Amino acid sequence: EHAVHLFLVLLVALLPDDANVGLLEFSGSCKWIVPIGRLNRNFVNGRIGNMGAGGGTAIGDALFAASEGLAEHKARMGPKAAGATFQIVLLSDGANGGGRNPADVIVEVSRTGQRLDVIGVEFQDNGIKAALEASGFKNGYHEVVQVDRLFATIKQILKLETINVGSGG
Repeated sequence: EHAVHLFLVLLVALLPDDANVGLLEFSGSCKWIVPIGRLNRNFVNGRIGNMGAGGGTAIGDALFAASEGLAEHKARMGPKAAGATFQIVLLSDGANGGGRNPADVIVEVSRTGQRLDVIGVEFQDNGIKAALEASGFKNGYHEVVQVDRLFATIKQILKLETINVGSGG
């Protein structure tokens, strides 16, 4: 849990000031703890500090909710959305624990043009790597990292436009 908090705080620190950010917690159930909107670092970091592990990691449900939230945000942006990057960064320190099948949701996300970066922290694999590869999804990144690689992984997510799926492990 500490590694996830550290990753999120570092990610928020490196985002551009004009970024739009949302934070979806998916421990037990999926809920937006920071609705998608203009980045407010103090608010987001405060919400990160209140996150806790509750069990029942529903990765497929989280991906679905995040993708729907991005689609709604894009629609609200109207013409300003042209050329913008819509990116889901899924960070988990646990295996999928139920809910929607992540592989099915990944196929749906791939149809939206949204970028999907999946980071597993300090565990072997959450099954998402295989789901990404099976779905043929190429607009994103997957890596399982140890805490000491978090900063390098964040920089990779924020700076690289195209990364081949399955490059980590």
